[in-house]
Amino acid sequence: MSITLSIIKRELTVNSIYHLQPLSRGADRFEEVPLKGTHLWTSESKVLKDYAIIIDKKVLKSIIDLQADYFKGCSILCIGGIVTEWECNNVIFFEEQISPIKLSNQLQMIFSQFSEWERMLLDLSNTTKNLEYLLNASAILMKMELFIVDSEYNFVAYTKGFLTHNESWMGIGPRPPLDSVNSLLFDNNFAATFEENDVFEYPSFIKDEVLLCYNSTFPA
Repeated sequence: MSITLSIIKRELTVNSIYHLQPLSRGADRFEEVPLKGTHLWTSESKVLKDYAIIIDKKVLKSIIDLQADYFKGCSILCIGGIVTEWECNNVIFFEEQISPIKLSNQLQMIFSQFSEWERMLLDLSNTTKNLEYLLNASAILMKMELFIVDSEYNFVAYTKGFLTHNESWMGIGPRPPLDSVNSLLFDNNFAATFEENDVFEYPSFIKDEVLLCYNSTFPA
C-alpha cells in the first residue's frame, strides 16, 4: 500500500501515540505522491520525489527564495512553522520545537505499520485464513476493534478484543444486542446507505463511536 502525505497527516493527527500535531494552514490539497520513506535534508541532499523530505523552515526558505519551484513534485515536512508566502500543496508544517530525528522515527513507525498490514493482507490472499484474520490485521493499523455482520445483522467475524472492548455485549449470542440492531432497522437514513459503493461512516449505536461501513456480498 502506498503511503502519501494525506495518510501521514491523518496518522499524526488522530493517533495519540505519535505526540506530534501538524500545523494547519487551511484545506489540504495534497497531490498524493506515493512515498517509500523519509529523508532528513542536509546540505549534501538531492531532490527525492519518492521520499518525504524533512527540512528546517530556514533552510527551506533559503532554497525557495533562490528558486521557488526547486521542490516541485516533492513531499515536504517542514519544521519551524508555516511558510505563508510559499504556494506548495505537498507540504506539512510543524512547530519549531519538534526534533527532526523524532519526526523521522515517528514516520518510520507509520511506514512499518502499513508495511506489516500489507504483508498480512498478502498472507490472507495466499492462504485459507478467514475474515477474522483480516479484521485482526486491520485492527492493528486502525487502532480500533472491528466486526462484520451480514444482512440479517448476525456476526460474521470480529476481532479478538471486540467483546472485551464492549463488555455489555459479552455472552449475547450470534448478533449485537437487540436494541442496537433495532436502532438501525428502524433508521431510514441508515437504510438509504445500502446503495453506497464505497466505505462510509455512520453514527454508531455504541456511545461516542462511529460505524465504518462497507456494503459487500461475501461468497457462501
